[in-house]
Amino acid sequence: MVIPSSWKHLWDASVPGKVKVHVWKVCASILPTAGQLRERRVLVGEGCPFCNREEETISHISRECSFVRDVVGLAPDLGSVFGLPPCSLLEWLALCYTIVSPSSFSLLMMLLWGVWKERNQHLWYGQFRSAHQVYFQVVTLFHSFKAARIPENVKLGRQVKPWCPPSAGWLKTNIDGAFDMTTRSGGLGVVIRDSNGTVVAGACGTCTDVASPVVVEALACRLACKVVVDNDLGPVMFKTDCLQVVQAICAEGEDTSVFGRIIDDISSLLSSLAGSFFSHVYRESNKLAHKVAKYALLSSAQVSWSGHVPPGLDGLFSTLCTR
Repeated sequence: MVIPSSWKHLWDASVPGKVKVHVWKVCASILPTAGQLRERRVLVGEGCPFCNREEETISHISRECSFVRDVVGLAPDLGSVFGLPPCSLLEWLALCYTIVSPSSFSLLMMLLWGVWKERNQHLWYGQFRSAHQVYFQVVTLFHSFKAARIPENVKLGRQVKPWCPPSAGWLKTNIDGAFDMTTRSGGLGVVIRDSNGTVVAGACGTCTDVASPVVVEALACRLACKVVVDNDLGPVMFKTDCLQVVQAICAEGEDTSVFGRIIDDISSLLSSLAGSFFSHVYRESNKLAHKVAKYALLSSAQVSWSGHVPPGLDGLFSTLCTR
């Protein structure tokens, strides 16, 4: 039996419209899988492109395939959705809505869409990525979408928000770059803090012969990813006040901009950090990273650390540790 308001849960979910349309096609049994196309006498290949063991039906590509379960299983709150009793896909999603939070339900919809998108990339372009890589990209898009949304009951006009700590179990990495147009050089600042606001790692560095401030910002983001990977930290929410870099990291396809190679490096590093993502913050929430970048630019300091803040920077951190 279909649980009342099942469709309402789908259409009210906090996800992009294209994700809602995809899930609607899944529940309405009109997704063009290989099984559906063969029923209409379309000549297509047999077998699931992910597991290559079962026929590609809508149910298989949405909840039964081992690849789908691997991707969804990476989400901490979604491990229980595959233990529900057998039922139609619409009923299954309605039951999922009752056992997870609205945010986790929205993420589930995003992940189902992400798997279908990955399936198309594999069939049309011969590209194939791991479950971790698919999960990372979808989570990044999900958080970027949520950050960009303005609630209808909120009036336009930005409210100043100071820095705030991440949720328990997460780390927040603030990133900034400082640019000197005269010397065409830049300073890089990275500050990593835990849910108590304690600085657990960071870095500062310099770069020369840079073309623009946005390149410096991209280099700072790459440095932040490297610090996190080298020190085996995570999960991490990366925060920068350069919206252009965030959009480039979250964008699909090849980046042909002046900092495209740097964005490729960032994406490669992020692929090993399951669940971590980039999002934009305003400058008032990024003051400490800005001070570190400015310090690096003026002093030519090149430091990366994990644990105690190194001498020379400790005074700066003690006065601005909550910004």
